[in-house]
Amino acid sequence: MIRPAVPADAAAIAHVHVAAWRTTYPGLMPQHIIDSRSEEAMTDRWSASLASGRGVALVAEIDGRVVGFVDGGAERTGDYPPHDGEIYSLYVLKEFQGRGLGRELVAAMAGLLAPQFNGLLIWVLKGNPAQRFYEALGGTYLIEKSVEFHDTTIQEIAYGWRDWSLVASR
Repeated sequence: MIRPAVPADAAAIAHVHVAAWRTTYPGLMPQHIIDSRSEEAMTDRWSASLASGRGVALVAEIDGRVVGFVDGGAERTGDYPPHDGEIYSLYVLKEFQGRGLGRELVAAMAGLLAPQFNGLLIWVLKGNPAQRFYEALGGTYLIEKSVEFHDTTIQEIAYGWRDWSLVASR
């Protein structure tokens, strides 16, 4: 089941966020950065984010358990027109990947953002297997950039959609 996230979901979203980092990013970024993520700090961050009403967040539930989430809203820099909508993050617990939940979350988010924005983008860490996922959803490579993150430089790739139906129909 995909539903809007509420402030009471903060701890569950934080759990998914931290667990997904630990299974997705080894070898793609320094391990000490991955290890520095804590559920407590992420719960505080998600509590504040969900209470603020900025952007939109959705969760995927199975048997009452949050196993994935997506959040998005206006593109944060204004540098990539006409891609003025952005998916900020998308994570699904490893044991629930491959069931279509990521696709459902992206499609649901696209459905919410489409009336407000002309196009959609998402940034993904270069080398992340999710690159193939976004390509399968019809995402087009837009640009690559270097980002200073903690004490290291990482490479991110933006995928974009101008045709919302590509995202919703995949």
